[in-house]
Amino acid sequence: MEKFYRKNVRNKIDKVCRYGGDEFVIILPYTFWKNAVLIAERICKAWEEKKVRSVTLSIGIAQLIERESLEESISDLINRADKAMYSAKKLEKNMWVVDKETSKLFLNGEFQGEG
Repeated sequence: MEKFYRKNVRNKIDKVCRYGGDEFVIILPYTFWKNAVLIAERICKAWEEKKVRSVTLSIGIAQLIERESLEESISDLINRADKAMYSAKKLEKNMWVVDKETSKLFLNGEFQGEG
């Protein structure tokens, strides 16, 4: 799986890491959530083209939000991405979900442009 993910992200910029048993984290530096959505869509499409029926993808997307400390910011990011991933799991196979706080930031106009 890690090899598959690496083929679908930017080579020298993005980082793919195993996170738990069957979960992976893909860190997309300098990427606004709208571009992360495009990457998630590309990953889902590539997976569907492989026609693997026994394994599905569920992707949670979250933007880093600055908190009191870097540790809190990262912990919050992981928790929100994890919740979004579980929301995606409840939908159909090979789905992605943007977490609510990331969506709210966009709706409030804090994200502008295409990233």
